[in-house]
Amino acid sequence: MAITNVNHEGFQRRLDPIVFILYSYGLERPGTSVPPRSSASDTVILRLSNPPRGERGGFAASLPPAAQRKPSRVGAPCAWRPGRYPDVHDETGFGWTICEFMPGVNLDAQFSEMSLPEKLAVVEQVADILAGLQRTALPELLATGHLGGLTFDGSGQVVGGQTSILPPSPWENYVDMWLLRLRRQLHNAGQSSALKGWQEAAGVRAHIDSLINADTVGRLVQGVDATQRTLVHGDFTMNNMLFDTATKKDISGGIHIADEKLQAAVLSGRFGDLDGREAPFPDGRTTWDAAKAWDGALATRDAVRPSSIQSIRRVHKLMTLEDALYPSRLGSEVRIERLRQSPEKLAEAVKAAADRLMTLLDGIVSP
Repeated sequence: MAITNVNHEGFQRRLDPIVFILYSYGLERPGTSVPPRSSASDTVILRLSNPPRGERGGFAASLPPAAQRKPSRVGAPCAWRPGRYPDVHDETGFGWTICEFMPGVNLDAQFSEMSLPEKLAVVEQVADILAGLQRTALPELLATGHLGGLTFDGSGQVVGGQTSILPPSPWENYVDMWLLRLRRQLHNAGQSSALKGWQEAAGVRAHIDSLINADTVGRLVQGVDATQRTLVHGDFTMNNMLFDTATKKDISGGIHIADEKLQAAVLSGRFGDLDGREAPFPDGRTTWDAAKAWDGALATRDAVRPSSIQSIRRVHKLMTLEDALYPSRLGSEVRIERLRQSPEKLAEAVKAAADRLMTLLDGIVSP
């Protein structure tokens, strides 16, 4: 088995058990398929990931309409094995997935350089993918009362399971899910050498502890329709998509909505027109038009979009709080070390993050 792009310590030790399993037991697993014959079919992608992800890839790609889409925009899973770590403590306990290789370059890097017509063409393709995910038929039991991940049971049937990055799950209800997400972020903040769990920021940790509870979260999600169930990709962004520069096809939306005016338009679905008005941000007209096209493409496909979700602003408030509890800039030790080269910049970044978090927490107390 030829190996390229080895970037993890112990990679070969993890690979050896996979080679043995493939030769000993073959590739038959629920949700797998033989890669299509093509010039690229001799190349496959091997992912060594955390335990629940092997089943996710097999499940998602095996269900219609994704499995029936031709030509496929999703690399077909050829083989996978669930993780058994920590029950099995060495490399044989790690999960893995082997899937079809799809040519292309990172869409995120390409999108900003595209002309508006090219961006709009990509938006239509991404909307097809998201609408296809949402139209995927789920087993009745999961479609009515399940919040969490999906997996296969011993007979190859789809059942509820743990999500890829948020154990423990599934959850009993929507409040429990959000409470765990917020507490998980607070736990992560405790691992940050800059945030230190917000213990050193005056009054911040006490304010957090007084509000991150079931009563507060229950009040925040009041009015949200938690009965809708659909298949969701937890990181549906352009960073996780490839763009084939030869065919101009997107493989696998992604519009940054940090600006308040654009954010309001996305949440409400009311974009209007920028004619006669100043663009709300640099290169704003192109971004606005792309976001408007994205919203329209989802509406045309009858897909769920922010403006069609009841009480979306309450959900958005929780998402904003989740991000503020563990801001990515102060969660990465690599980025923290860069800031430490100028101590005043690190102090300024921590203070700005604390001020933002306190403002959000105060908004919860006085909505």
